[in-house]
Formats: sequence, structure tokens, C-alpha cells
Amino acid sequence: MYDGYEKDFFDECIKNLSDKGSRIRLSNFAYSLRELVREVLADRAPDERIKNCCWYKPEYNEKGQELISRKHRMKYAIQGGLPDSIVKDEMKIVVDETTKEVKKQIDRLSKYTHITRDVFYSEDDIETLAVESLEAVDELFRTVADARDRFGDLVIDKINDEIFDTFLYNTINEIDSLSTHHTIHFFHLEESEVIQINDDNIFFHAKGRVYVRLQYGSNMDLKNDLGYEMDVDFPFEAVFGASIPKDLDDLMLSQVNFEVDTNEFFDVDAAIKTEMAKKGMIEEGEI
Repeated sequence: MYDGYEKDFFDECIKNLSDKGSRIRLSNFAYSLRELVREVLADRAPDERIKNCCWYKPEYNEKGQELISRKHRMKYAIQGGLPDSIVKDEMKIVVDETTKEVKKQIDRLSKYTHITRDVFYSEDDIETLAVESLEAVDELFRTVADARDRFGDLVIDKINDEIFDTFLYNTINEIDSLSTHHTIHFFHLEESEVIQINDDNIFFHAKGRVYVRLQYGSNMDLKNDLGYEMDVDFPFEAVFGASIPKDLDDLMLSQVNFEVDTNEFFDVDAAIKTEMAKKGMIEEGEI
């Protein structure tokens, strides 16, 4: 979940907490962890994308200026532009429970970020405060990951159908160029995941293997034992996109990228040509 900068930042938070020789370690830890959460949420939840979400309701400060709250940012990090109805009813995630707990812990940390006499001489249980704060932040990012997993599980059939249609109705050039004819028998989806949910779109990554029969020569060549067939399988990867739906029935996938990797096929290319030469389909000099 963290990039290099964020991980380094977090390590420094823990170093501050671990400095038991310092009377201000609690303040240093509280300030740095609060700022880390602010940095991560600012990166994951830009203002304009939040404002574009169907669930967004403006909040205003005492001067009447519209502001993006920490709660807005946490909600966006978890669900992007997905409607509350999908998140609550279909994904079974109660976003408010997570955001309230994180807000409570961050507000609690804020009490210690400004060093006063009371803070300096505080006898509060530093370890308990730190553990509860870290657990709340960890739960936030676990919920972000969990939301993507749950949404991916809900639409796995749609991803399967889209891959099936791609192999059924489209010519896959990487496979088509390998032989005279080919037949796709089936495919196996090994992995799929939601890689991004923003205010407008959702993107999915899928990978698996496709199982193919390659045919060299015509059907008559095969009948006369002059042709050759072989069964092979290749890895494939795909990226699909979809607009944010009002409900799951409205979700329509579109292909962003689809690739079949046939490079491993050429490891057996010489063996195929040798077999074809034996049957007189090619000259031995062509091997």
C-alpha cells in the first residue's frame, strides 16, 4: 500500500516512538503519524475527484468556504466514486465505522502535537495510545484493499464473460500467426484484481492461460497424414475498464489491453519443423 517515501516516513514515526530517552517522543510520534496519514490521503484522494463522486456532500468552514474533510478523503480512498448502495448492500462494507475510528484516533493524536506543560509531563500510557492509533490507521488501509477485493469478487463472472467473448469473437494475432489453423479449446482465469477505483472508472487486471490446438496444413493434409496438430497453452494478461455504475447490473466492461504471450512457443518451434519435414510438409533446409 505504501510507496518508498511513505514507508520511509512510517519508519521515522516508529523511530520517534521508540526513543524512550526522549520526553517528547509521544509528541513527535503523534505529529509525524498524523502528517503521514494526511500525506497518504492527499495523494490517494485528490479534491476534484472527490467532488465528482455521487456521494459527495459539501462541508463548509466557519467562513463559509467549501472544504474537503478527512472523512471525505478516507471515504474516497476506500470506495472511489462507487455509490453507497453498492458498497453497503453488495460489498457489505460499512465505511463510516472505519472512518469514525480513524478520525477519533487522529483527533486524539492531535492533542499531543503541540507541546505544552501538560503534554510534556503527561503520564498517559504511550504504548496504548500508539497501538490503538496504529491499529486504526492499519484498519483504514486494510479496508481500502478489502473493498477492491470484494468488488472484484462481485464482478468475476463479468470478467470471465469478457475474456470468453474476446477469445470467441476476436482474432488473437499472436496465436493466429503461429499455424495454418487454430482452435481455442478453453481458458483458465488464474487471477483477477481491481487495480484502481476513481471517481469515473474502475480498472481490472486479469491473467490466466489459454489452451489451443494448432494445425499445420489443411484438413485434407491431416487426412493424408501430411499435416500436423499439437496442443499448447499460453499465458495471457488483460486490462479492462468500466464506468462507475449506478448498480452492478449496469456494469459494462471494455477492453483496455489484451495480450497473449507466445514467446515460450518458439522453444518447441524446431521440434515442430522437424516433424513437418519428416512428413514432407517442408524441406529439411527450412528447419
